[in-house]
Amino acid sequence: MYKTSYIDEFKIYSQTGQNAQKNKPVIFCEGNNDSCDSLLLTKILGDIASVVSCGSRFGMKHRVEAVRMATFNQCYAILDRDFSKEWQKTKPLLNNWTVMENNQEVLYGWYWQRKEIENYLLDPDVARKALGQARLPWNEYQTELNNVRDKVMVYQAARITLSVLGRTGQYYVKSSFGNERGSDDQYKFPNDVQLTEESCTQWIEDICEEYQQRHAGRLAQAKQLFKRYREECMKDGVRYKEYMSSFSGKDMAWMMDEWYINHGFIGTKSFLFEIIKGILNSTDDVSSWVEEWQELKSAVVCLPNACVPVQTISPDQKPSVSAPNFEVKTDTKPSDTNDPLDKSSQKE
Repeated sequence: MYKTSYIDEFKIYSQTGQNAQKNKPVIFCEGNNDSCDSLLLTKILGDIASVVSCGSRFGMKHRVEAVRMATFNQCYAILDRDFSKEWQKTKPLLNNWTVMENNQEVLYGWYWQRKEIENYLLDPDVARKALGQARLPWNEYQTELNNVRDKVMVYQAARITLSVLGRTGQYYVKSSFGNERGSDDQYKFPNDVQLTEESCTQWIEDICEEYQQRHAGRLAQAKQLFKRYREECMKDGVRYKEYMSSFSGKDMAWMMDEWYINHGFIGTKSFLFEIIKGILNSTDDVSSWVEEWQELKSAVVCLPNACVPVQTISPDQKPSVSAPNFEVKTDTKPSDTNDPLDKSSQKE
């Protein structure tokens, strides 16, 4: 929920730009200072940009504009792909977020090819490099990911349905349900019984009924969307085939909670923390681990006032690591006229 006006936000984020290191572009990201997004991006871009976390994606354009107008600094944002209305085959490239201004395309930032940052952390190649080859039976890990895909595919279709439904309305529509997970009890994820098509259908009907005064006639639309997205998320569907990009990384991680425990972790949050810890402590150029990460780094280096690092971190300069905040990035505003997921306001 917006607790400040755009004037207040202008003051806040213009000050962000003023406080940024000289000659370094500002890169906004979603989440909080200790979120996975912020920690990972700081590792990738810390030498060449000032990474600033600012919570919700909504209103991001105004934040970027505030910094640009008040400080003349280079400022951009990197956003999650989230659940898209139309699925386009995943490319190993960033999507540009551009906005038409005075008949010209202006770059405001980029958004990932995968649904959210956890999708990258679960990637077997990333997890293996972060944790070490000997830490897990990696063939079994890949098999478990495939099993999880088949367990959550209907639930993903339901979540996409409500995400798309909410994005076309005037009010936020919650797109997850089930048991509260994590120490903050903010993230919700169903148990196995609730993952069935019957349960998901009932959940969609309940949501539509809850918002019936705001979303008149949406149930029929929701049923049509759910049918369509089930086909895309179930076996041989376009999203099913690219589930590591299209399905929610958080959902898949929580589905593997018991598997993590059986392999020596305290649970899901412990597993993700160990991956982040391994990334932060790595002496590698971790941007080379994922092609998109490398492309983002290259794009920032090429910005007019980006700083090129003169040296890389040495083995005895490993950063200290505190547990990341696996917070839920929820919003009470369902749409933003400058949201990169709104195809009318941006071009890839």
